[in-house]
Amino acid sequence: MNFRISNRYFIVPITFIIAFILCLELFSRLFFYISEKDILAFRKYPGRHKISYFSGYALTPNWSLENNGIKETINSYGLRSPEFEFKKNKDIYRIICLGSSVVYSEGSDEDTFPFRLEKKLNKMKLKNITFEVINAGIPGYTSYHTTTQFLTSLIDLEPDLVISYQLFNELWYYFERNNEKMNSENFQPFPSGSSIKIILDKSYFLTLIKSFIKKYSVRVVNNSSIPNQGDLTKSTRTYDDKVLKYYLRNIKILASFCEDQDINLILSTPLSLYKENNSEEEKNFISDYFNKDFYLKLIKEGNEILNNISKMYDDVYHFNLSNHIESDLSTLKDRYHPTTLGNDLIGEEYKKFIFENKLFEGN
Repeated sequence: MNFRISNRYFIVPITFIIAFILCLELFSRLFFYISEKDILAFRKYPGRHKISYFSGYALTPNWSLENNGIKETINSYGLRSPEFEFKKNKDIYRIICLGSSVVYSEGSDEDTFPFRLEKKLNKMKLKNITFEVINAGIPGYTSYHTTTQFLTSLIDLEPDLVISYQLFNELWYYFERNNEKMNSENFQPFPSGSSIKIILDKSYFLTLIKSFIKKYSVRVVNNSSIPNQGDLTKSTRTYDDKVLKYYLRNIKILASFCEDQDINLILSTPLSLYKENNSEEEKNFISDYFNKDFYLKLIKEGNEILNNISKMYDDVYHFNLSNHIESDLSTLKDRYHPTTLGNDLIGEEYKKFIFENKLFEGN
């Protein structure tokens, strides 16, 4: 006995499902519109990064995000700075700040230390000199990235001074340091996600659901959820003379190039909550506190490397900010990302250093 199933038995439920999904999507879009929340702040792939032929990835030019009073703007050159003229005027003293997320910074554009530094320098109102500080920090960058970034693009901006504020991302290739192969292939660029994930990430409804799950999840999202020294399941890092071998090589290349191009260079390791004595509250905000001794050795050798390099090349300076700024929860929001106050103090100390060493006198 043959049965013929009418097409309407399929069309009606399919139409209903599609209409329901569209309604959910429309409701989600209305939610973001009415609540004045920027959808980009909740997406996993908001479009902040793009592929770069030289450094693997870079920031997307003319990208911006504004949510909950926080404004994040990338200019037409793919840098988190106000727009500037490519060819600088003769009265401009141009400073470029290199680094990762500790330079790019969280919070609004005016909360970054390059922005604060520019304001502080120009308040001095020097005759015939206008300071211009460019934030070239990109989250996730190592010294491989920043050296490549500078040699292949930023050098064309003809900076008078470069500030290198980087160290901790060198651990990207910690577990590959002893491999006998070209190290640049040992770590991946910023994850872009598969095509299907990126497509699904465009959905307002799915983004809204994920944001609610993240907000109301039982799991604690800050570093206080990370086990402390009592958790022996965490992997122990062993410090040796190869941990910073690539950092040493890359910063020397940067210093040599700056010397050759008559560019002043300031070398600094970032501030960090890792220190000999931490309060119990600080420990809750320090990721991988279990390996604190490892990080203290890393910071110590990092400063020794920078100090030695500063003695090898002309117009290269080592400036240890930790000798001038107290590292605590008022200046750092986690193990090494500055708070707004921290960024302001960093800008203040760099301003003092620039003036005390009269780095602008040749301008």
